[in-house]
Parts: sequence; C-alpha cells; structure tokens
Amino acid sequence: MNEFDYAYAVARIRANEASLLNRSDFEALITAANVSACIDVLASKGLTDHKGEQGWSLDGFVREQSEALWNLLSESVPDKTVLGVFCVKNDFFNLKAALKCALSGLNFDGYFRMPSSFDIEALREAVKKHDFEASGEPY
Repeated sequence: MNEFDYAYAVARIRANEASLLNRSDFEALITAANVSACIDVLASKGLTDHKGEQGWSLDGFVREQSEALWNLLSESVPDKTVLGVFCVKNDFFNLKAALKCALSGLNFDGYFRMPSSFDIEALREAVKKHDFEASGEPY
C-alpha cells in the first residue's frame, strides 16, 4: 500500500470537518439556559433529531455520534486493520466485562463498548464456553 491509497479517506474526513461544532456552537451550548436549549443547538447543527428533553439522553447521543464516526472512518480507509489501535481500550474493557458477566451470572447486554475490533457475539460465546481460541482474529 502507498500513500495514495489513503487520499480518499483524507478527503472524506476533511469534507466532514464542516459539520463539526465550532467555537460559537460551544459558546451557545455553554450559555444555554437548560437541556432543551442545548438539544436545540445540537439539532440546528444536524447532530440530533430530537426536539426537547423527552426521549433524549446524553449517553444515547454520545453512542450515536461515536458509531457514526466509526462508520465514517471504517468506510473510508482501504485497510480496516489500521484502525485497530483505536479499539484497544474498548477491546480490553469488553473482555473484562464479558468475564465479569459470565462469572457473576449477569446478562451480557449493555456492558460492551463500541467500536471493537472483535465480534461481540463471538466474544460472548467464547467466554461462555471457556474457549478463547474461538474469539477469532480482529476484523
């Protein structure tokens, strides 16, 4: 692979920089009177489609934005394995969560962080069966 293989990825990421929050957006968020006003600022930038506080959560918003960013990155690069470095912290956390859930008898749902370089379903099955070779290679 050479440096020209990533020209599309760089151009696509740069094109998406226009949709990032700028200084005036952050100032509007800081000076907002309440959560509804903050949501309105985010909606004006196209970052959320919620109107008001009803049905909106910060955790859900961060999860949606993180997923959208990961999808943008993974669709843009020619080789997804180069993104694995961004998953190390989540992969470590997910392995700990899977082990703790299995040992304590908790349901696995809701304890995993994304993005992950491993298939979460394969990780669940590997921990349940105590077969850690089955978790597979990343990507």
